[in-house]
Amino acid sequence: MKNKCEQSQSAVRVEGELGDWFRTTRGTKQRDPISPTSFIAYLERMMEGMKEENEIGIKIQGRRINNLRSADDIDLIEENRERLQESLTQMTEAGEKAGLEINISKTKTMVNGRKDTEEEQLSVKDKKIENITEFVFLDSLLSC
Repeated sequence: MKNKCEQSQSAVRVEGELGDWFRTTRGTKQRDPISPTSFIAYLERMMEGMKEENEIGIKIQGRRINNLRSADDIDLIEENRERLQESLTQMTEAGEKAGLEINISKTKTMVNGRKDTEEEQLSVKDKKIENITEFVFLDSLLSC
């Protein structure tokens, strides 16, 4: 990545006219195959930076699971609202250290087994997260 950035140049084309060339010192080009790979690696490093505890998440076949990840989607799993808020806060802080920010408009919560959860809304930096009753994860419909 360092070598690529040191040698990269870009230009902007507007209505068919090419502007001046300039050095590109950060990031990847649009449609560059390394872009999603580097983002996922960065996201994995952020998730590894979250504190691991033996009692977080839910237990499935003797193993604790506190999140599901696929590309840039992360689903946090906890047994109660307080622990989920703690995990969300921890993920927010780990993301900030990595230069990433949670998109509140795309973030949702769902309580398994109950539909009426307005009083239990989670928040990120004092912004409330919308509660939903179903969502699709990896082409599977999950509902409360």
